[in-house]
Amino acid sequence: MKIDVQSPTSVRNILGVAHRPSNGALSNTERQASLYRALHELAVSVAGMTDVSTLARTIVEHASSLTGADTGALYLLNAERDSLVSVVVLDHPGTLPPSLVGVLAQTVQPGSGVTGGAFEQRAPLVVGEYPAWDGAVPEVGATGLKTLVSIPLLFADRALGCLTLGFSAPHACDDAMVRGLQLLAAQVAPAFEAMHLVDVYTRSELAVSATLEQKVIDRTTQFEAALRELESFSYSVSHDLRAPLRSISSYSQILLRDYNTNLPADAQDCLQRVSSAAKRMGALIDDLLKFSRLGRHPLSRRSVSMKRLADEVIDDFATECVGRVITFDVTDMPPCDGDPGLLRQVFANLVDNALKYTRSRAVACIDVGFSVGDDDEVIYSVTDNGAGFDMQYADKLFGVFQRLHRSREYEGTGVGLASVQRIVHRHGGRIWADAAVDRGAAFFFTIGKDLPDAG
Repeated sequence: MKIDVQSPTSVRNILGVAHRPSNGALSNTERQASLYRALHELAVSVAGMTDVSTLARTIVEHASSLTGADTGALYLLNAERDSLVSVVVLDHPGTLPPSLVGVLAQTVQPGSGVTGGAFEQRAPLVVGEYPAWDGAVPEVGATGLKTLVSIPLLFADRALGCLTLGFSAPHACDDAMVRGLQLLAAQVAPAFEAMHLVDVYTRSELAVSATLEQKVIDRTTQFEAALRELESFSYSVSHDLRAPLRSISSYSQILLRDYNTNLPADAQDCLQRVSSAAKRMGALIDDLLKFSRLGRHPLSRRSVSMKRLADEVIDDFATECVGRVITFDVTDMPPCDGDPGLLRQVFANLVDNALKYTRSRAVACIDVGFSVGDDDEVIYSVTDNGAGFDMQYADKLFGVFQRLHRSREYEGTGVGLASVQRIVHRHGGRIWADAAVDRGAAFFFTIGKDLPDAG
């Protein structure tokens, strides 16, 4: 099996931030929200993947980012079912010796070391002082790793492999982090099982075997059911998070309203911040749910007048334009075949973006038009003369919860452009941007002639 060595460029450390103690009133809710957002983002990333290496790479990168691990690897049981083979080894250049990759890439025997122990026990194994551990492997200890944690990938009470993370600091993994990694492992194990069955089916050339075919169907059905359950879980969690958020916001407002004269200015400011934070998190949860529904919304294909759609969207923003000087220029654009509701959301999100980032302009200019590219491809565009952005960060534009401006300058949750990209991709198109700081931005997208996603 080929080993894939990866070097990620950033670490978000969501679990690391979420489990640190805080005096803020929202710390517990924020911690849950961070974890469930991260798990939902992973579910979106792996949905539809059919390649084991790609799936393994995505999982290890997410786990490393969530925990701040210095390295990580994913192991799967080999075909003979007598040893664990590394599929992906994560490497952070410069933080640990080069020999680490070779050490982690070695085949592991069940019961041997941290990974083998977790696999054999079918339970997480955490070693906070690895060099002093009785079962320490000298080659691993020599790499400088102090904490090792391994989480088994379990499906139907069977261990399929292990996710192993390493930290250069001792005792770097607590119970909250382990629980989060267990949720992650439980979420992706059905995908590995489904891929394993498909691989067995292909390699053994048993296309006529009704028994094996039924197993593939059953496992695929289980995988689809697991994804549906995860979506339902995300919705339920998001719904449950609203109640404490409403309470936090309501009680903060009550204190400000009824005891305003008895509270010092600092206390009033703190309460106002708590209330605002609760409202922002509520908006973020709502956007998360909308984003997850985009993947389930069936496409209703028909001929769509893009100019009429853009005009209607701009009319919808009329109340938000009151008191501002804004010039809209919507050119006559060629129609396309697509889902009018989803394409309307594309224009709505892009125009809303343009209105937001031109707020500081005495006269805001927003143009909606098109151009013709190679092979007569129609390229639709939304252009503004607003704040713009640095193109070196353009790769972050369409990521979920990614923002290029501070929230206190421009409100938002970081989901709007991610939703636009998902809709465009479902229509078989492309989306990109061009901008310069303080010189405006232009967003371009295409719609595929043959839609790949009919529902």
